[in-house]
Amino acid sequence: MQHEAIERDEPLIDRSKRTLQYWVEHAAEAAASETGDGDYRRVTSHDLRRCWANHLLVEEGISPRIVMALGGWSSYDAIEPYLAAPTEENIIDSMSNIAL
Repeated sequence: MQHEAIERDEPLIDRSKRTLQYWVEHAAEAAASETGDGDYRRVTSHDLRRCWANHLLVEEGISPRIVMALGGWSSYDAIEPYLAAPTEENIIDSMSNIAL
């Protein structure tokens, strides 16, 4: 996968917070309509933020301090709930990279 370079002063997403919330609401409504599963209507941008934090922390091994800075969390206590238990694959990969 190729990544585009982002300038230091360039925002990651060049849209307002409300626009992003609208996109999520629209996608959730579309998913509910297409699947017939009304639970999708409860998906919010907060859910995506939580999922994104968990992915970076658990799956990608990004430092909690970096995720805090990117996601706007002001304290470690605020991000701690997203530090879910690592997957078996994460454990195996991490342990295979060290000498015991």
